[in-house]
Amino acid sequence: MISSRICSLSRLKPRQFVINPLIHRKSSFAPSYSSTGDIKKSITKLQNERIASMIIYGKPNRPFPEEYGLDVESMTEGAKQAIGVVSEFLEEEEYDKLGGLVSPECIAGLKKNLAGLTQEEKRYLRINPEDIFFSFIPVFRSNEAGQTVTLVTFSLPGLLGIKERIKEMRIKMNETMEELKKESQEGKLKVGEITETLKASDKVLKEMDPYKTFQENEILIGNYKFEREDKMADWTLVEITQVNSVAAWAWIFRKRWKGRLGISLRGPDFYSVLRYDYMTDFVVYLLMLNLITAQYLGIFAMGSGGGPPTP
Repeated sequence: MISSRICSLSRLKPRQFVINPLIHRKSSFAPSYSSTGDIKKSITKLQNERIASMIIYGKPNRPFPEEYGLDVESMTEGAKQAIGVVSEFLEEEEYDKLGGLVSPECIAGLKKNLAGLTQEEKRYLRINPEDIFFSFIPVFRSNEAGQTVTLVTFSLPGLLGIKERIKEMRIKMNETMEELKKESQEGKLKVGEITETLKASDKVLKEMDPYKTFQENEILIGNYKFEREDKMADWTLVEITQVNSVAAWAWIFRKRWKGRLGISLRGPDFYSVLRYDYMTDFVVYLLMLNLITAQYLGIFAMGSGGGPPTP
């Protein structure tokens, strides 16, 4: 299968993404913008087809036919890296470096629509690829004029830092417990000393608490439209949109998506968590549908004289 190439990233030196410092300012300040000037046309949720694919296959997209030369996994990973590079240039306002990666029309639109952002808002223009926890392709077109792909991403600012901090906390806790166990077996610790050590460790862990950062930040939704002339050509970004979930989703849906992400931070793969959640919803829906249907048929039967005989 032909591996998808994203833009002309080979001409750039790979950028090393460091772990984001934990962001304690709420990302509700993150701006919503579009290179087209219209965020209303952005895709902010999964369509029924994507949900069905999640339930059946565990992924929002099935593989495309090989003749299109588009591998979903390699396209998605390459696109994430392109998004990381482009968004860094946007934060630094280095529009001159976007040539070959982004179309001239898109660059002009970005300059116009990002001109009035504050320094606080510009902090949220950069998207670390490792902060993207879910993505799907809702639109793919292939014809004589070329190919078009729209990639939708869900990301949480500082997610990589949160994961690393959780990992660090677990390691420190395990090390502390092993040391206590060893010293206790050797008779070097008294009960009171063990209690004090655990209290001190608990204090340190609370100061490192990554879940506070998790609770304070909001999910950002990205729409990235790529185009290429044929299946052997490089992709170019022609539209970029970012929407803050605060503006796109009702409170209950924001809590639900963050709840799913929170579960995945404790171990399970996010896609597995989402699949299980959708499967549960589907089962509940079928049960409710059967209950309503049974009640309707019972009422219909009684109304047509099919009820119990009158004594």
